Amino acid sequence: MALNIYVNTAADSLASARSTSLTNNTERPFAKFIAGDVVDVNIYLTDGAGAYVDVSSTTLRVGVGGINQRPSGGYWTFSHGGNDTEPAYNESAASLESTLDAAPYSFDVTVASPTTSVWIVKFNTVGAQTLPTVAGGGYPTGGPLTPDSTASITRLVTGDGSTREEWLIQLFETPWAFQDSWSNITNGKNGSLSFAQENLYTALAASDSVSAYFEIEATLSSNITTYIQAPVTVGCPVVGKA
Repeated sequence: MALNIYVNTAADSLASARSTSLTNNTERPFAKFIAGDVVDVNIYLTDGAGAYVDVSSTTLRVGVGGINQRPSGGYWTFSHGGNDTEPAYNESAASLESTLDAAPYSFDVTVASPTTSVWIVKFNTVGAQTLPTVAGGGYPTGGPLTPDSTASITRLVTGDGSTREEWLIQLFETPWAFQDSWSNITNGKNGSLSFAQENLYTALAASDSVSAYFEIEATLSSNITTYIQAPVTVGCPVVGKA
């Protein structure tokens, strides 16, 4: 059975945004998650006045872990058209822009970096673009991101004959559970969260449980919004300590 999570987008705080139901905005705390479990989840965003928020065209990223944790060393991989480059975790916007504008990419882009390990790539000409792939390990010579981290790329704006495409690239310490692939269901999204992550077991090595946050970040067009950062607890399975 799926875990239904209602998020009141009009809540007074991100910590209290999980509501009881569509029509009941009473805060509902999370039950303890368990290491090793894979949880089927239905996500519903509500407007706080008894109606659903349409998320059919919205990209969701859902994670459980620390807040705003970024790598502090290493390299990541940018791959496009069979060509790879390995920027550093703290690559400057100017440096990444020069790399992407030069051969073999020759993109003609403007790159901004609002904070370390986050880049916004804006094309200077209109047209659809092929989304590259990114990964957390440097290729072929750069060392992997440390601590263990994930690279993510999202299309903020889809280019066409009159629109310039935009991408968002982010690096973040690998959460104890993370999902950025969600399917549309009636009034919401469905996906799964796997708590079978190496860094979670590492965190639990000396404890029976650890504290974290459940976070949902949504992207619609070029707008990025965080709707919930609620405290949660992740525990060891009963059958044996991690």
